[in-house]
Amino acid sequence: MALIVNEPRSASVVANERVLLARLGKEQFQASLKVAPTIEETITTHAKTRLYLKFRQSKVPIFRELTDAQIDASARSSALKQYGAEEVIIKQGDVGESFQVIVGGTVHVESKGISEGVATTTRVLRQAEYFGEISLLLEGTPVMATCAAGPNGCTLLSLSREGFASLFDKDVPMRAELCIKVLGADCTLAHVLAHPRGRKIFVELLKTEFADEHIEFYDLVVGFDGVPAEEKGALASRLCEQYVKEGSERQVNIPDGMRKKILAAHADGSLDGLFSDREHDAVHEVYELMSRDNFRRWKSTEGFETFLDSLGAYNLSDRFSTIDMNAIHLTVPGPV
Repeated sequence: MALIVNEPRSASVVANERVLLARLGKEQFQASLKVAPTIEETITTHAKTRLYLKFRQSKVPIFRELTDAQIDASARSSALKQYGAEEVIIKQGDVGESFQVIVGGTVHVESKGISEGVATTTRVLRQAEYFGEISLLLEGTPVMATCAAGPNGCTLLSLSREGFASLFDKDVPMRAELCIKVLGADCTLAHVLAHPRGRKIFVELLKTEFADEHIEFYDLVVGFDGVPAEEKGALASRLCEQYVKEGSERQVNIPDGMRKKILAAHADGSLDGLFSDREHDAVHEVYELMSRDNFRRWKSTEGFETFLDSLGAYNLSDRFSTIDMNAIHLTVPGPV
């Protein structure tokens, strides 16, 4: 592992009894790999798998939810790349083609604001931090900063555009985290609801404001179409009795006209589009209510800033006025 990623050894090895070893120096080891490409592929893939597992075990935000299958796929589709001292990795304005995770060393990031009055900013990224996702999330957007290896060089796990799409496009929570990181304060409630930790914080907020019936109703209605046919009738009755009916135990705040149409449709035995069709789209109404009321209020608090900081959010709209934030999309159940 240390020879492949060019980093100090991560563990000590002590013989339990007398043992005979064959020793290969660094140059001999690397030369032997070139002689047998299949062995090289096996060993490097194993090393990359161990790196991803290390990131997951260390609870690095974007990697902590990776499944074993995702780690295996990522290890096979990513490449280990090494850069010398202060060597440029990507330049601001270039077309981004890969997602980079720092395995060892440091990366210096410098971004020059293109908006009037915005100064150049610099920062240092270290092990398990990543960069390059903005250009991959925002099709056609150039690289937003110049990244170069630190004074001692760096080793990166590089995931191609195709590998990045394969890993993140189908994993809604992981894509939500990337979108929130890129959008910052411009993220939507849909992004937060798709992010496990963000959703948990938001639900706790709803409870303190005595409004958690809205997220309960929203979740049940979003999942309504996936309920087995034989169970839909009972669920529809529960939703109407507990959340829709005037004066009900957990009544949600929807227009009276919409409420009456839902109850009338339910009384007629209708199930298709009962809570979300053109005439009475209750799920969209409840989503908009949470978005413009509870979510907007949360976004103005220190707690929301702390949440963004924990993800390392960029707040790009404050620095680059030309970015089309609407280009970042996220496919999640329910309205976006």
